[in-house]
Amino acid sequence: MIKKSLGALIAFVVVFVAGCGVTHSPIPQAVTVERLISDGWNLYDNGAYEAAAAKFDSAISINVLNVEAHLGYAWSENMLGNLKESRSYFKILEIAAFGATCTPLKIDSNIVVTHEATTWGDTVHVLRVHSAPILKIFKIVANDRSTYKPIYIGYDEIWLDTLPTNDTFRVYYFAYRPDVVVDSVRYLVGWGYSGYGASYLDDNTGDEDEAVYGIKTAELLVGDDTVSFAHAPYLNMQKLKALEALAFFRWGLYKNTVDILVNDFGWTDWDPTYDPFDIERRVMILQKLEEVMRNSGQ
Repeated sequence: MIKKSLGALIAFVVVFVAGCGVTHSPIPQAVTVERLISDGWNLYDNGAYEAAAAKFDSAISINVLNVEAHLGYAWSENMLGNLKESRSYFKILEIAAFGATCTPLKIDSNIVVTHEATTWGDTVHVLRVHSAPILKIFKIVANDRSTYKPIYIGYDEIWLDTLPTNDTFRVYYFAYRPDVVVDSVRYLVGWGYSGYGASYLDDNTGDEDEAVYGIKTAELLVGDDTVSFAHAPYLNMQKLKALEALAFFRWGLYKNTVDILVNDFGWTDWDPTYDPFDIERRVMILQKLEEVMRNSGQ
């Protein structure tokens, strides 16, 4: 028993003495969400998107409600070309930030259609909703159950080009609700929505309504030309407006495209008497849109 104890003591002394004067590696500090996010953005900015995604994913595993971790993961997957995966996480940003959708589905019933003349001489059939600005149209149903598609979506109005068979409508739509937006994460969520919308254009899914929804929501959340997403693809308000114009053009809502080109890019060659749905005018719109896209770095 004594021999065994003595042997153990000698072993301890040998180890202790041998360790004197030796510099040991510092004890690793606990990994924090903040450190993981910082490392993730550093990797992202250096083009190491897969490694960046892993860092952001680790941050999410520690704090599933961290908005910036979701944003970083989504953009990393986006840059890797995993657009469907990125869209899922861009959308989760909203839940992480607010706990529920900030744009709940609205249902306006018994909207009476009006018939109004356009500046180019056609007649359109107009529905005005109660909440604005409109972000996305889910469904337009007349009281006789006929369904319709919009040709123009304004701040609080929807244009139909087909003469309705019924005078009253029910509209299912999404409208912006600024009262639920938290200022501390406003820009992060805004750039999340921008990625969500832009990914639909990159993916050519044909879901231009989703692209418009994401981009318009981003514009409303960011709301300042001086604020830009500091990481590639370096989005700013001008680029968002250009993407919104492109999404509307692909969707066939040419007047929406014209409104953006005139109001946000100062297009002076467009005359209000021109019909934006005329095929020759459409070529003119496309040429201006391509110029705007080039100038905005798209």
